[in-house]
Amino acid sequence: MNKELLDELLFCLNEDKNVVHYFKDKYCLFLLQQCISNKTKIQTLKQGPMSHLLQKPVVKKWLATCGGQHITPWMTEALWQQDLHHFTLTLGSWGGDKAYWQQTCRSGYNLVLQLNFAESHKHLVNGVLKEKGNQFKSWGHPIHEDKQTLAWARLDVADDLSEVLIEEVQNDWLRKALNWHRYLSKPEHRGKLEKHGFSKWERLDAYVKSCIEPLIPIWHEAMLCATLEFIRNQLGAADVYMYEHETGCALKEIDSDSQPPRSLYTKLPKQFGFKLTHEAPNFLKNERMVKSKIKRFEKKKPTSWFYLNFNELKEMKHAS
Repeated sequence: MNKELLDELLFCLNEDKNVVHYFKDKYCLFLLQQCISNKTKIQTLKQGPMSHLLQKPVVKKWLATCGGQHITPWMTEALWQQDLHHFTLTLGSWGGDKAYWQQTCRSGYNLVLQLNFAESHKHLVNGVLKEKGNQFKSWGHPIHEDKQTLAWARLDVADDLSEVLIEEVQNDWLRKALNWHRYLSKPEHRGKLEKHGFSKWERLDAYVKSCIEPLIPIWHEAMLCATLEFIRNQLGAADVYMYEHETGCALKEIDSDSQPPRSLYTKLPKQFGFKLTHEAPNFLKNERMVKSKIKRFEKKKPTSWFYLNFNELKEMKHAS
């Protein structure tokens, strides 16, 4: 997107504090709420684009308690869980440099959504570090300047806000914490704790086991769920795209030794009900740089994108 649109979005949408509460599989609750009207047939859900959610154990258990042939919006409240993780969502920006360096398929800017740890997390980290440090941060990435960013998503947005391409979903904090923990767990490295800015091994070990390990299986779905909620509720966009792994690496010109985890651009979008398409987002089709990259890639195979249409989910409500 251009700088003017980015600045407008940051001015209009940025809030001092946007709290996110997440529990495992919360995305199922959000997506089902997009499909369920005042009275929706369960059979309609089984035949719809989110039918795969009905096979999730938490959803199957919930449906078993609903009874009858219909469900209503208020019934989805039973899917809410008490094992909550608390975050804040902030906005940032990324871009203005060469596309290959900033890992975007075209020149311009991205709107960044930053999923940050709650303020209470700072006290835990301060007990782990010998002095205030950045052992778990990567300043070359679009993290929040003051808050401790768990993960982020970068968005390229159409001028009319009708389409959004999720350029990237990523985290550094968990990976770096696990790497430090793995390195310093070895007896031959234990004496290097203070050199690397850590206080005591016991504190680092307890922090990783109590705060980091529980987030490993859910950080990606928490980030994507918060992103889709923002896109739908704040931007109002109906068409959302993510790259298929190979297409994304090619169009963003990512070297083979620095490619992101494949699962983030294969399993994750499928988990959320995205469908594969060979049609690129409309707002990119006439971009000369993008067209050239697509042409080169398609000498080998067609480009692929994951696509989610919120209007299709909304139409289910009227069909119920």
